[in-house]
Amino acid sequence: ESLRQLLVHLTEQLELCQRSLSGYLESKRVAFPRFYFVSDTVLLEILSQKNDPKAIQPHLKSIFDAVHSVTIEAKARKLTAMQSGEGESVDFSAPVIADGNIEDWLLLLEAEMKRTVKEILRKAARECFSLKLGEFVEKYPSQAALVGLQFIWTRDCQLALSRSRTEKGVMQSAFKRVSQVLSDLTQMASKEVSPLDRMKLETLITVQVHQRDVLEELVAHKVKDAQDFEWQRQCRVYWRPDKDECCIEVADIEFDYCYEYLGCKER
Repeated sequence: ESLRQLLVHLTEQLELCQRSLSGYLESKRVAFPRFYFVSDTVLLEILSQKNDPKAIQPHLKSIFDAVHSVTIEAKARKLTAMQSGEGESVDFSAPVIADGNIEDWLLLLEAEMKRTVKEILRKAARECFSLKLGEFVEKYPSQAALVGLQFIWTRDCQLALSRSRTEKGVMQSAFKRVSQVLSDLTQMASKEVSPLDRMKLETLITVQVHQRDVLEELVAHKVKDAQDFEWQRQCRVYWRPDKDECCIEVADIEFDYCYEYLGCKER
């Protein structure tokens, strides 16, 4: 009888511990919502390593879309760069100090990731129109190079459509420029390049083929107005200097770019 009472008491205490633990983990998830992406077991392991940023590395890919590791200056506990699973590395605009509660410095890491991507895209929005294609692709990470191609395509199509009623052949000229970009990318991919650069170029080529096909359809349908639904329904990417934001438009809806680091992924 006493043993049964003891078991009942232990069960009650265990349930109390489980509720307390669930409440604790929930408070951490509220503080850093990306913890909702990991199980209780993994989260406990992460929280138990708060004094060792290196021990968190294996779990970053569960928390972020493409950040699989970070460069750490051990003595200063500084995080200075992020790496994707494909091996691409991007330096942070400013180092992140991995000190204090894990959720606090992970929030700083998330903010710095987005700030870094935004700064890179801001520069890419200017230089995609001034640099030669090869220089631009080589200089920028895969994500920025891809968005840069979308900046160029959107601007070229928009300008051609706005001038198509008064300038004969302007749409065909735009199509030739888009096709030439695709040809240049294909030529770059035919050379001896690293596996990472090859994946980057293949991704750019895939997107550029889609952009060429869209413009080819616009030409075939004789679209000559930027307000035409055939153009409005396309995904259009702009840098808005007045907002200091990268914006994506589809129809009459505009979204702000989220600046999540995406690495060098296949399309």
